[in-house]
Amino acid sequence: MQLFKTTGTPPQNIGIRYKDVVAPVVSSVVPACNVAGTNGWCLSATNTVTITDNNDGSGNAQGIGVKSRTYNVTGGASGTYTSGAPIPVTTGDGTFAVAASATDWTNNASAPVSGAIKVDTTAPSLGANESCSLPGDNGWCRGTLSVSPDAADATSGIATKSCTLDGNPISCGSATDVTDPGEHTVSVSATDNAGNSASQDFTVKLDAQTSIEYSGDTEGFGLETAAVSATLTDTSHGVPLQARTVTFTLGSQSATATTDENGLAATTIDLSDTPGNYTVSASYAGEDGFADRSGSAPFTIHKRPTSTVYLGDASGKWNDLANLRASVTDVRKGLPAAGASVTFTLGSGSATTTTDALGIAAAPLLLGDVPADYTVSASAGDALYDSSSDAAGFTILKRATTLSYTGDTEGFWKNDAALSARITDTDSGAAIEGVDVGLSLGSAVIPPEASDSDGTVSTTVTLDDAPGAYTAAALFTGNDYYEPSAGSDGFTTRKRPTTLTYDGDTSGDHGGTATMSATLTDTLSGAPLAGKPVHFTLGSFAGDPDPTTSPDGKASVTAPLDQNSGDYTAAASFADDGFYGASGDSTSFTIGWEYAFVDDDQAGSIFIDTSTKQFAFKSGDGSDSSGTIDDANMLVLGSSVLIAYNDGSLTVVGVFDLDSGSFAATVATASGTYALRHTPALPEPPCDVPQGCLPNVLPSETPSPSLPPTPEPAVPSCAPNPIGDPVCP
Repeated sequence: MQLFKTTGTPPQNIGIRYKDVVAPVVSSVVPACNVAGTNGWCLSATNTVTITDNNDGSGNAQGIGVKSRTYNVTGGASGTYTSGAPIPVTTGDGTFAVAASATDWTNNASAPVSGAIKVDTTAPSLGANESCSLPGDNGWCRGTLSVSPDAADATSGIATKSCTLDGNPISCGSATDVTDPGEHTVSVSATDNAGNSASQDFTVKLDAQTSIEYSGDTEGFGLETAAVSATLTDTSHGVPLQARTVTFTLGSQSATATTDENGLAATTIDLSDTPGNYTVSASYAGEDGFADRSGSAPFTIHKRPTSTVYLGDASGKWNDLANLRASVTDVRKGLPAAGASVTFTLGSGSATTTTDALGIAAAPLLLGDVPADYTVSASAGDALYDSSSDAAGFTILKRATTLSYTGDTEGFWKNDAALSARITDTDSGAAIEGVDVGLSLGSAVIPPEASDSDGTVSTTVTLDDAPGAYTAAALFTGNDYYEPSAGSDGFTTRKRPTTLTYDGDTSGDHGGTATMSATLTDTLSGAPLAGKPVHFTLGSFAGDPDPTTSPDGKASVTAPLDQNSGDYTAAASFADDGFYGASGDSTSFTIGWEYAFVDDDQAGSIFIDTSTKQFAFKSGDGSDSSGTIDDANMLVLGSSVLIAYNDGSLTVVGVFDLDSGSFAATVATASGTYALRHTPALPEPPCDVPQGCLPNVLPSETPSPSLPPTPEPAVPSCAPNPIGDPVCP
């Protein structure tokens, strides 16, 4: 509300102006039927609508309210209304919307509100359509007669309807044949969704001049023929119709025949349609004033009976193709059933094929089930042939396997060896993946492991078993799909090779000693071998007992040099102990000078090295001579060496025994003859001979032997050393 002042003439007044911004509200539009039907439909054309509003919702008390109220009907009347008062509304049939609105004095308009009114004042429309192949006069049908009764309602729609022919229910909305001559009553009743009902009778008339009656077969087997026949009669006169054409129809096949004097038409028809239930009909087209007529009967085409015999494989290997075969016979003909469908079933697998001209069905089937005993069945039957079957036992066999050992076949004790095997399908040669194969060698047994994509399993083992001959083996114990198999090969665990290196003395003087030593190592690893016996030899010397190697692999022994001077072989050997192989080593060893000299009467002394043929001679007067005994001055006689030397003033003749080591010499001078003999063990006197002190030699007088011619010296033979290599001194 606003206060305001007026100015001018007349005198000033104080006035009140109201402000209204709230529109009226139409709360409802309620239709009501004068004659109520069903489902909310009105059966009368004029009905009422009551519209209610809030008489302006501003709520002021100053008389400001609704200025106008209006309504309109879709496609129909419009006008004003009084809130809460019924308004008569006249419409045609249909559904109509009544919309209302109100406006207050400040021109605030309400939101439109509408209500629906449904009106159906018209009963359903009824009809019975006739179809006559040969219409006659006055509404009579002379041919084939059918009637199609039905009901319709354009507004609310049909709720229920019923149709009868001479009081017998028939289908509404579809054709019904009328076959009996005379007048017939077709009744139709219907009620629409608004509740309007209607009923009506219709008359149809059939004048029967002819009749036809089917009298042939009502069943037969596919691919055969059926005998069909029918009798055509002039019903007006009760006589057969002769020389009239009758057409027989069965499925997709038809045949014609001419009636004889009895009105009978007879022929055969091919039963080439798919076996099942059909209707065979006999039809007369009508002529010369005779009405067309037809008759029919149910007809069944039966499937052809069959007999099936299984002829295929009775066994096969898993994952192979089995050849499944069966023979199917047409029982009615006693001949092969060509083109018959046959399904083979074996375990979880199946295959479907058709028979050939000889009635044979054949199909390959992959044997994918777990090897075991099964039943294979052959079942024939399709749209043409009746079912029959046969079964037989079938065994799915495990596949044979071939297991080949492919790993090492030898190795050294305490070394690693690679064991491996490959498993394949015996028939196809293909690798088998994912089966467990175990490996073994001596006391080493490897738990089974799955084969890889190449069918291979492999592992590494340490050769802990004693050197010797063994069998490397692979074993597959089989599974649900594969037969067991085994493979093996000979395996030799070899002794570890050794290396014995002689590293002791290589020379010494006669009458002294030498230290012989050698070092034993593992040839493969280079590690020293401790606690192993080593045998040493030097000429006739053989150490006993054999010394054993120390932790650094070294063994040593002291050898007396009590043999004649000369070149010898110092050898060391290690004998095979079952785990380590034998080895040996040798080298040349030189034993030094042999000595002889005369007594103190200064007759003279001689020094001879029999291996190098070097000598030195000292005469009694102190003069020295030395030189080399050449082949002309040295003669080997068996085990003795005869030496002769003459320097022009002194003749020396000596004999050296190689076996005993004794030496005797005769020194002849102008003044006499002296004898020399070998005396080893005497104390060593002082001397000034460059090669060393000579042992004492006592003189003796012996005749000087005559010297024979000196032959070529003999070449000593070679003897094998302990490791098999020839060594010559």
